[in-house]
Amino acid sequence: MMRQTQLVGHRVTADVLFFVLSLLLICTTVIVGVYSYSSITKLQGEQTTLQDDQTNLRQEYDTLYFQVANLSSTVSSLEVNCSALGLDYSNLQSLCANLQSQVLSLESNVGNLQIGYGSLESRVASLQSQVANLTEEINQLPSETNSSYYLFKQNDTYYVKSGLTGEIEDNDTNCSSVINYTFAHVPYGGAVFFEPLASADDAYYIDSTIYPPNGTTLASENRVVTICLSNDTNADAIDLHNVHDVQIENINITGIKGTVRLAMA
Repeated sequence: MMRQTQLVGHRVTADVLFFVLSLLLICTTVIVGVYSYSSITKLQGEQTTLQDDQTNLRQEYDTLYFQVANLSSTVSSLEVNCSALGLDYSNLQSLCANLQSQVLSLESNVGNLQIGYGSLESRVASLQSQVANLTEEINQLPSETNSSYYLFKQNDTYYVKSGLTGEIEDNDTNCSSVINYTFAHVPYGGAVFFEPLASADDAYYIDSTIYPPNGTTLASENRVVTICLSNDTNADAIDLHNVHDVQIENINITGIKGTVRLAMA
């Protein structure tokens, strides 16, 4: 009886233990399940966060990739520009070298020009001195040499001497003919000089009108001379119609009877 009671007691104890163990297993399972669910939920939240982070990282990666691509393009462009700048620098160096060479050449030319200018100044000074000497010599020449023509009378013949050559170019007993010869050959700006006669009562007697050309001078040296128109000549002594720049100096124009026949334009 006691043995049966013991057996029953052991069996009850075993059932209680089994129940307790079962209850513990269920609790443990529930706890593990709750914990697992909580962990899974947390893990899912973390996974979502990680996915969001991954998406953000992907976007940042794409942005960085785009920036890197732009930087790479910029670097390539800079490399091209650097190459071009290097080429330009080389060209500039070449140009600088050429300019330096040209500057040296110009400096040499300037030196030569300075030497030439000094020589030219010396030659100009020499020419100026020669011109001054020639001018002085010309001023010292007799007046008949400076004049275009020089008229003088010997006995009853009138002579024309060139002021340039000093040679007798014409002579005649007719004074009008000799004077008109000088007028036909005297240049513009030239002069016809009448030599004073031996006697103050003597004159250059003309029997026809004389025609001074434009730009000529009729003059006498030292003292007044007379050009006298013959009394039987019905004409003007000097015709100045339609002429200009004619000068008459130290010359008295008259007729034998004291009548002046001067036609002025």
